Amino acid sequence: MQFMTRFCILGSALVLALPVSCDDGDRDDNGSSSSGTGLTDQTGEACAVADDCFSTIERDDIPGEIRCLDRVDGGYCTHDCIDDSDCCAVEGECEEGDTQVCGPFESTGLMLCFLSCEDADLNGADPEEYCADFHADFICRSTGGGSTNRKVCVPSGNGACTVVDDCPVDFENCCENVYGDYRCYDAGGADGRVCLE
Repeated sequence: MQFMTRFCILGSALVLALPVSCDDGDRDDNGSSSSGTGLTDQTGEACAVADDCFSTIERDDIPGEIRCLDRVDGGYCTHDCIDDSDCCAVEGECEEGDTQVCGPFESTGLMLCFLSCEDADLNGADPEEYCADFHADFICRSTGGGSTNRKVCVPSGNGACTVVDDCPVDFENCCENVYGDYRCYDAGGADGRVCLE
């Protein structure tokens, strides 16, 4: 009887120690969700419309308008901001240790929150690998938008490419990423990469 009691207590402790995931999507070898919904941060989640975003936190407390960016593959949940303090301002918006920054986005004229891949926030990690840990399709790139641009993790511009003509105007470079795949990058993202002519 004593043995059974000890076994049950030990078994219960082991069950409680197992990691629990809230993501229903399948994960790849990088631990990233192939469905685009594997982020623990609310910012950066895949979306089709703004109502898809920040559904598990107090949406009314988020500073600025909630947006679903459609200029990146799969959509990208974010919200308006004035400075970095507006990002992660609501409890549950960000995973502890993840940094978000407020930056301009391309030619939209908007200031938005993004997952940061700036050198100061990476603790020496490779920016591409860091972003891929959020999602396999994420790259580290400039937000664009002028002299106050930031380096952020977002889905690559137009996905995979085999020739330069596969890429859109905003992501006109077909370059190799750290995994040996060719993706479309803007000029900032292409800097230092092996790119097709």
